Amino acid sequence: MANVTGLMPNLTGLAIVTGASGGIGSRVVQRLVTCGMSVHAWDLAVSPECEGVTSTVIDVVDRDAVEAAAAALPEPPALLVNMAAYVHFAPALDITPEAWKRSLDVNLMGSFWCAAAAARRMKEANRGAIVQLITIAAERANPRTVAYASSKAAALQMARVLAIELAPFGIRVNAISPGPIEGPLTDRTLTPEGRAARIQATPLHRLGQPEEIVDAVVFLASDAASFITGELLHVDGGFTPAGATAS
Repeated sequence: MANVTGLMPNLTGLAIVTGASGGIGSRVVQRLVTCGMSVHAWDLAVSPECEGVTSTVIDVVDRDAVEAAAAALPEPPALLVNMAAYVHFAPALDITPEAWKRSLDVNLMGSFWCAAAAARRMKEANRGAIVQLITIAAERANPRTVAYASSKAAALQMARVLAIELAPFGIRVNAISPGPIEGPLTDRTLTPEGRAARIQATPLHRLGQPEEIVDAVVFLASDAASFITGELLHVDGGFTPAGATAS
């Protein structure tokens, strides 16, 4: 088991976290508060774990609502963590139009609306950081992930383009690609056999801990990453570069 102590840099300013009521999202919120940020949590529902922060019930697909929420912020955000996601697993030939559309709407369009709205406010301060959560499925093809993987792959390229366009305004844009992480989603989607196989295929021979994703978010938000933009940080125990060779 990893000894995860948690990065605790001194972060200042206002942070937006979408998908804040999720298991990792709520931990990101808590860590950013501890690091000194004023956090605004955006999600479809208010999480009890986000108590003490400013929570806004919002569907990131609703561009007008996103723009209004960003405009109402008391100051330009220093950080946006784009974590809102729609996860749907099904064989490609069984995907419904509704599931396909919702995947694209949340994972791509919703991420873009939030990034664009936050960046417009960040331009006022000529600084900011955007962190986009992707998935290893965006780079490695896996069965039953066609809608999820396609939308996340597009979101990765979106982040790279935004990094180039927003750099002149002092805004950095980076992405994180988590591997399998201990938690409810992994418990729900991996059988015991699938879990064992994933661990075996990971060079570090374990699943990740939620706090390890939080650490990556905090690092990319901090001054320690001040010369990093347009990058994808794999937090997957070596799963992506290993391919099928790990043993």
